[in-house]
Amino acid sequence: MTEFTTPVPEAPRFSIGNVVSQTFSIYSRNFIPFFLLAFVVSLPSLLVQLSMLQDPNDPTPTFAAGSLVAILLSSLLNLIVTASILYGVYQQMRGQRFTVGRSLQIAAARLLPIIGVSIVSTFIIWIGLILLVIPGIILALMLMVAVPAIVVERVGVFDALSRSKDLTEGHRLELLGLIVLYMIIMWIVMAVVGVVLGMITGFGTGVLWTVLWQAFSVAIGLISSVGLGVLYYELRRSKEGLDLNDLASVFE
Repeated sequence: MTEFTTPVPEAPRFSIGNVVSQTFSIYSRNFIPFFLLAFVVSLPSLLVQLSMLQDPNDPTPTFAAGSLVAILLSSLLNLIVTASILYGVYQQMRGQRFTVGRSLQIAAARLLPIIGVSIVSTFIIWIGLILLVIPGIILALMLMVAVPAIVVERVGVFDALSRSKDLTEGHRLELLGLIVLYMIIMWIVMAVVGVVLGMITGFGTGVLWTVLWQAFSVAIGLISSVGLGVLYYELRRSKEGLDLNDLASVFE
């Protein structure tokens, strides 16, 4: 008697094109709620920048301290935005609504390990860059999805780094190409927008310029946050056959 076995379906192939198309699809469909969420979170950093507007050619200790505070605060708020947007991305990918309150709740619950993984990964990458540059680039590619791993899988700092290493293995050259393309496009867009904003503000560095540039920076930064969420999902889907509902259910 002949026995028949059910063939095991192959896991979908990882595609950079799919990552890019999904990223811009989700970004365009949800730009307003994503932007409002990110801009509101960035307001403390903006207020610090506005409070220290003065002649940068004659900085005072107060100006230098304010600059440092602005940089550190901006970095922290960017992590909160990234974690919040990750939740929004997965909700939208499965056709569900997300709220600002729930997004910030998710970010707050994961904030400390996210800060930890960001510090550790930045230190590791900079060591690689200082040594021979290329190792630093490779390390940056290896650790690209460490933050989503913490947000979604609730793992510790070093487990998140290990997860990112495993998920990006075999796709790092593709990821490098994606990053280079993204950087080239962003440089062009920033140059054009910088000129336009300069014409609007008279090429000054006052309040209007600062507010408009902050809004533009938030809009641009959202692309990388959305793309990071899509990239993490696509990597897990291709390597582990992960279902989107299983991925999003960890937030419930």
